[in-house]
Amino acid sequence: EAVPLLLSTTKTATLGGLTFKDDDLVTYNPDTEVATLFFDGSAFFGHNEDIDAVSFLDEDSIALSTKSSANIGSLNFKDEDLVRIDLTSPTTGTASLFFDGSEHFNHNEDVDAVSVLSDGSLLLSTKNTATIGGVTFRKEDLVKFEPSTATASLFFDGSEFFESGYGWHHGGNNNIDAVSMIDSDSIVISTAKKAEIDDFIFEDEDLVRIDLSSPTEGLASMFFDGSDHFDNAYKADIDAVALAPAGGEPIPEPTTMALLGIGLFGLGVNYLRRARKRCQISDDRIQMPEERRWETDDR
Repeated sequence: EAVPLLLSTTKTATLGGLTFKDDDLVTYNPDTEVATLFFDGSAFFGHNEDIDAVSFLDEDSIALSTKSSANIGSLNFKDEDLVRIDLTSPTTGTASLFFDGSEHFNHNEDVDAVSVLSDGSLLLSTKNTATIGGVTFRKEDLVKFEPSTATASLFFDGSEFFESGYGWHHGGNNNIDAVSMIDSDSIVISTAKKAEIDDFIFEDEDLVRIDLSSPTEGLASMFFDGSDHFDNAYKADIDAVALAPAGGEPIPEPTTMALLGIGLFGLGVNYLRRARKRCQISDDRIQMPEERRWETDDR
């Protein structure tokens, strides 16, 4: 049974009969081939934006980032920030600054992939080489960042996974531009261009499952084949994805507030050493969520 997806693309695309823009988020069930508008960017953003990172916080709440500086009402944020959206419908909800990149990155960066874990830590990647929590990483890497302690660890070393042949147009390395955690042993990623992992080749409209526990097989496999689902798949490029949530502990509330015209918006490692055929993962690196829905009193 396929896992429902929340996703966005770099340009206008059509999926399951639904046409959406790069500032929208849609849910899609690969089994039923039905797509639904989850977040209508035109109702929130001051201008057209490109959502380039997203993660579920619960069934109705997400954390997102945009490709460039943007605003939602009086809330201004940059491409290095994460904004929390608590939705009451695809066009209304509450928004808040969830992660202030200026407090953690050495320089202004562009967060272009994120998965918020149940302990509040962030699995993230950036468009270019960046430094956070004392760890320098490239756009083909994933780091785990602990906001409470401002510490980071390299989670996924792209240089040990990706073949270099398809990365020449990005300076010899690939760019992870979407990620979502499946479980403690596996992740789903997408890349900005065609890429290859251990002879497995995929396109930028695909989602690939990376098995981090298997030392000799199952390293990379197709999770979502965009060519089977998108209209004109060659024009589609997934740049944000989140798997349907299973619930989990509430994420700490932010503090900044803003009032929008469309409604009230409350703004309220373990180091992974990876040889191409070997992987070691600490048991305490990931805390997976329990089956629980978070409900708030302020919706």
